[in-house]
Amino acid sequence: MAPASIAGTQQSGTNAITGSGVDAITGSGVDAITGSGVDAITGSGVDAITGSGVDAITGSGVDAITGSGVDAITGSGVDAITGSGVDAITGSGVDAITGSGVDAITGSGVDA
Repeated sequence: MAPASIAGTQQSGTNAITGSGVDAITGSGVDAITGSGVDAITGSGVDAITGSGVDAITGSGVDAITGSGVDAITGSGVDAITGSGVDAITGSGVDAITGSGVDAITGSGVDA
């Protein structure tokens, strides 16, 4: 049976998974996972996870996690976590955590 498709293509591995939809985009890979949707975008990888949506963006990776949304942005990584949102931004990392929001910004790290 052929795998289900997201915007015509679903693949896991070294390259990208790209899709837009109301529900979840989930993938793991060495490279980028990019999606926009009303609900969650979840991915783990060595490189960037980038998403915009009404709900949560969650990712772990060696490099940057960047997201904007109405609710929480949560990430852990070696480098920067940057987010803006109405609610909480929470992150732990070796380098900077930067966020702007109406409510709490929480971070622990070696640097800023």
